[in-house]
Amino acid sequence: MMRDSRTTDWRSWAQQWLSLSVWAGLAVGVGVYLGRWMMSPNWESALRLAIMGGMTFAIMINQADGFAVWLMVAPFGQTLYSEIWRILNIRLPAGVPDLTPDRLAAVLLGLIFVANLAIGKRKLQRLGTEVYMALFCVMIVPAIWTGLNGLTSTAQSVLDKFMIPFLVFVLAKNLFDPRGEHGLRRLATTLAVVETYLCYAILYEHIRGVPILSGGHTTVYSKSLPKIVSILGNPAFLGTVLAMISTVMLYMAMHDSSKSGRAFYAVMFALAVSGNFFCYNRGAWLALAVGFVVLLLEQRYRQLLLPAMMVAAAVALIYWEAVSASAVITERLSNPTSIRFRLNLLETSREMILDHLAFGVGVGNFSYYYLDYGGTWEDLAYDLPMPHNTYILVLATMGLAGFVPYLLIFLSTAWSLLRSYWRRRSGDAGRALAVTGLAAVVMYMVSAAAVDLYVNVYTSFVLFFISGSIIGYFSHLGDGVTAPRAESSVRPAAGP
Repeated sequence: MMRDSRTTDWRSWAQQWLSLSVWAGLAVGVGVYLGRWMMSPNWESALRLAIMGGMTFAIMINQADGFAVWLMVAPFGQTLYSEIWRILNIRLPAGVPDLTPDRLAAVLLGLIFVANLAIGKRKLQRLGTEVYMALFCVMIVPAIWTGLNGLTSTAQSVLDKFMIPFLVFVLAKNLFDPRGEHGLRRLATTLAVVETYLCYAILYEHIRGVPILSGGHTTVYSKSLPKIVSILGNPAFLGTVLAMISTVMLYMAMHDSSKSGRAFYAVMFALAVSGNFFCYNRGAWLALAVGFVVLLLEQRYRQLLLPAMMVAAAVALIYWEAVSASAVITERLSNPTSIRFRLNLLETSREMILDHLAFGVGVGNFSYYYLDYGGTWEDLAYDLPMPHNTYILVLATMGLAGFVPYLLIFLSTAWSLLRSYWRRRSGDAGRALAVTGLAAVVMYMVSAAAVDLYVNVYTSFVLFFISGSIIGYFSHLGDGVTAPRAESSVRPAAGP
């Protein structure tokens, strides 16, 4: 018996090492091949193959890990003004939608997910927000049909800006692993990677004055403050994404199982908040502030944030003379120009909305109708005429038919998280997790009132990834699955 056991262990060990050797050899071979290809004149094809092929391989090996890889690389395929966007997106014949990393990943993940549902390998979590997402897609059909950019182009825009982000929510909700802490780990790790390169890009642009992977935008807020446009193209998008990420970093900093993990996430939380500040965007600042107020619902967050807020207020009061004379106050907060600009846009939008209240002027048509309603191009610098308010943009272009289900998407998500918060016992880590997701939703909704937020797809990706993962966590518990070890191993640290 003992010999059989030793023989089995030896064979298992040999098989593992053989498998590892094969994969390592394959990786080295592919790496060498792609490296030589990258050094050739046809290096663009090599880069496209490496990124698109690598993402496809990750999805086929493990759906959840491939999903995380997609979200890590997604911003680079969405940066419309960068050279890498042209390289990554595969141009197809006229009338056929181009193949982008987002579309490729969405198709693969969607097909595998549906196949797993069909064979019973996965179980679809109880529907909630998804109902309003589906209703929204149906109700905006008239607005898609009247798009002046053509039916194909308009439908592709809706696919990229709404349907694929909705799929991110569904996948995040259903791919959460209820058997351990992997879901929370995957969420936090993915967001930490994204935060790292976004903060690096912000620092780089501050030092060098040149944006990374972006162009065609104004890069100055005032004589002393830069307008950071790296990667996501707008400081409002950057600041909002970092604000939402900060909520997850804070949760992990307080609930990770190891001291080193808590220290790491504490640093990431500080970096996310700092990155938000150095975007110098008032809408993103306000979103962060309101989100932190939501976090105060949870006792452990109050114990940390209230003293920090009081110290910050005391320091600002002591050094108020220097603070009030800083460029942040004199050139940014006290500058009414952009506020008047928005008010003028809203006034013109009001007339447009009243004239097309039911179905709007059509998806993508706001700029054309804005000029017809008396708006002037000179006031808009380098941007297309847009209302700088997501709710006004949806209401103007899609009417009440699209606006009502669109708003219900966020209200339903917030309500689901609130219910999970109320159902958990005081001191339960799940209670803090629910508030974390709620704060992220509120941050998005606040920022959406100051900028056309859905225009940048990645902001929607981050929101739905966070909220979908957290709602999926509670959905699995509601199905009677044993509480994930994330509740015991990713637990509140000892202490008050």
